[in-house]
Amino acid sequence: MIRRVVIGAALALIACACAAQRTEARQEIVLGVKVNTADSDGFYRQADGSWIETAPNGVARFRFTQEREAEGVAIVFDETRHVRLRIDPAAGTITEEASGAWRPLYRFSEIVRGAPLSPAPADAPVTRVWFEHGGGFARFGDAWVEISPVDGKFGEARWREESRDAGAITLRETARQTLARIALGEGAVYLSDGDAALQRKAIRAIDRGA
Repeated sequence: MIRRVVIGAALALIACACAAQRTEARQEIVLGVKVNTADSDGFYRQADGSWIETAPNGVARFRFTQEREAEGVAIVFDETRHVRLRIDPAAGTITEEASGAWRPLYRFSEIVRGAPLSPAPADAPVTRVWFEHGGGFARFGDAWVEISPVDGKFGEARWREESRDAGAITLRETARQTLARIALGEGAVYLSDGDAALQRKAIRAIDRGA
């Protein structure tokens, strides 16, 4: 009798472990797709549900809002460029909407899968700032670079971070003697020559990370 109980308990534990493994496998999602072209490394899901397209050096070029996802196919939209893409892991392709149809854009070289991402803590360092009408700033190593609103490429100028607190980040570009104050609480970036405000750009999104 005792032997039957022990065997029964062991079988139950094995069944639970198998079920846990199946559950863990079901929880894996597509975190990104690599395309490895001259301009684009790939497209990657973010913890807030958005997607970013990265350059070959890994820095974000464009940001997409996910409009919907069904049967593993994600439809994403870049509001600043009015570009809508269809990311289809089963077909291994990314297609772009054009005149009511989907035209081929990229083929995957790799699919990255894993557990759903956890949002970065609210006090995590700011890594990217996206402007409302395209472009932005990205932290790149120990400096910051501008992201072009036209093609998502990075400017050659390097901005040094002068100060940072809970409400704002101040950057300086030495060659042009230009200051950029990223007012996080206000949702705007102010560019100035140190004497007067030159330009105000509204912030569309802020990315945080390590």
